[in-house]
Amino acid sequence: TAGLAMAWWRAAGGGLVGTFTAFWLRALGGANAPSVTVVERDPRYRTASSVLSCGGLRQQFSLVENIRLSMASMRFIKNDYHQIAAPDADADDRHGPKRVGLAEEGYLFLAGSEAGAQTLRENHALQVSEGATVSLLDRETLAAQFPFLHCEDILLAGFGTANEGWIDAYTMLMDARRKATELGATFVASTVENVRLNASGERVQGITLADGTEIDCGTMVNAAGAWSGRLASMAGIHLPVEPRLRHVFSIHCRALEGDMSLRCPLTVDPSGVYFRRDGRPRTGRYICGVSPEEEEDIVLDPAMTADDLAAEFQHRSAHDFFQDRVWPVLAERVPAFGELKVTGSWAGCYDINSLDHNAVIGPHPDKSNFVFASGFSGHGMQMSLSTGRAVAEHILFSEYRSIDLSRFGYDRIAKNEPILERNIV
Repeated sequence: TAGLAMAWWRAAGGGLVGTFTAFWLRALGGANAPSVTVVERDPRYRTASSVLSCGGLRQQFSLVENIRLSMASMRFIKNDYHQIAAPDADADDRHGPKRVGLAEEGYLFLAGSEAGAQTLRENHALQVSEGATVSLLDRETLAAQFPFLHCEDILLAGFGTANEGWIDAYTMLMDARRKATELGATFVASTVENVRLNASGERVQGITLADGTEIDCGTMVNAAGAWSGRLASMAGIHLPVEPRLRHVFSIHCRALEGDMSLRCPLTVDPSGVYFRRDGRPRTGRYICGVSPEEEEDIVLDPAMTADDLAAEFQHRSAHDFFQDRVWPVLAERVPAFGELKVTGSWAGCYDINSLDHNAVIGPHPDKSNFVFASGFSGHGMQMSLSTGRAVAEHILFSEYRSIDLSRFGYDRIAKNEPILERNIV
């Protein structure tokens, strides 16, 4: 073959997925590692979902694959981050949690109905069986542990007591890219304009970039995030992944300055509204948001350029959305949030897999050298480390060795057989 070209063509996709796939291909391949070319149209990552995300990592999922992917990523950050640290880095920069600013404050899922509580119980049983550190809190325990919450309507809560929280995703992305480059991967700033197939249409021969450059490839990895559906269509493949707009709001609450903001997990209300502490403790600063209802969701044009997308993010206002959908829930759940100040906001994209909101990973059944690694629907950052490894394993060894992701393959897309994840934020 002519080496491996990773078609990492995205404007707001999870840049970490493509970068970690490149890293693991070079790291696991040893002396026989394939050549790796990563194509990125937004090299400053102005619109990359990895950078614009809330940086969250959690174990509280309902599918075993998602639990294992996130747990493996956290283990790498805690135990193996030195693998991507700079050779001359000091102790702090080689220690993953400190390097990426890990705030290990947990996720807190609130259930306000018996059906929601039962879902938490069922999820908890699976999570604990996988070694996750998650506790179920009744109303009294919840109120005692987090006194700033209004809990009278809450029946049960799931709380990640360790190995959950949030990180500085940009730092991890830059470290992974530097290490992948050090190991021999090449990063190209361009856009994929065409995917070239062989005469029978059964294999990808290469890609054509915006300036006409052609890159031959033995394997092509579609890690294009929110734009992976369009990239797949260039190879004649239907992939139900599309860019959907999401907003995150920064708020300040003077009443919560001090001890009450010392520990605040990423809290998910039964309505789907979420919030967490932002920055240093005791400052009263938080970020928050919610995914819109299906009928009000905004799907962006997948043909938008990176510059157009940056302009879209800059100029699209979400003031009414915050006033109508977010603030009333915040004020009900945390009475102190009745008085707050919005200090800023930003926009980004989820790479929504409209079939089941789960990632599509692995080779296409008919075009076996076209490999998927996208459609995480908001979970790409936290699963990027372990997904990149799994994809690299399948390319190098024709099997998954660390985590079996066979259920996330393309077959379920072709058969229209969704695998539902019940803990979507």
